[in-house]
Amino acid sequence: MPGTADPVLKEGTKLDRRTVCKNLIALPVMGGFAYAALRNYAYENVELDSQLQQRADAISSASTKFKTFAGLSELKEKVPSGKIGNLEISRLICGGNLVSGISHSRDLIYVGGLMKQYFTEDRVWDTFRLCEACGINSTLIRTDTNTVQLLHRYWKLGGKIQWLAQTKTVDTDKDFRINAQIAMDSGASAIYIQGDNADVWVYEGRFDLFDQWFARFR
Repeated sequence: MPGTADPVLKEGTKLDRRTVCKNLIALPVMGGFAYAALRNYAYENVELDSQLQQRADAISSASTKFKTFAGLSELKEKVPSGKIGNLEISRLICGGNLVSGISHSRDLIYVGGLMKQYFTEDRVWDTFRLCEACGINSTLIRTDTNTVQLLHRYWKLGGKIQWLAQTKTVDTDKDFRINAQIAMDSGASAIYIQGDNADVWVYEGRFDLFDQWFARFR
């Protein structure tokens, strides 16, 4: 190639094989870099990757629209309650997926993100207030930093809803009971072991883990 400050490729100039090979030698390196970057971006969202790999055999459509909605003024009586030990729990319990954006939406992989955008802190609090007005006094929510902070702020505003904490353990935990301990220390009225964890313990025959768990929290 010309060595001038403003090189111009003259018409009719031919490139020999050695020059072409020299200029193409960087392509595998750049291609590998691009592949690694794209792969890292594509698999950053674990939930998204899982849903992409296991497409549901189903037909998705818009949600059914209801023409009428009941208001609190039409509430004839509050939800009845029962007792587990000394804890009084409404027979209808508020779920917690709206707080964490866990949509279980099959192949609709964008719904989890929409949930997190829609269910702001204020909207979650409005949901809790509506539940309490109907006699629903408990909510099942997993134990993480976001949910603990949200509940604490709601309680400081005068909310009374009880937290039935879902707890779990991961391989990186030094103590498999640490998540449950955080829930208890953070004001949970009751705790339970996530079903996935319990299933694995049973499958592996680790009933000693149940004994240790209940020995601390019973």
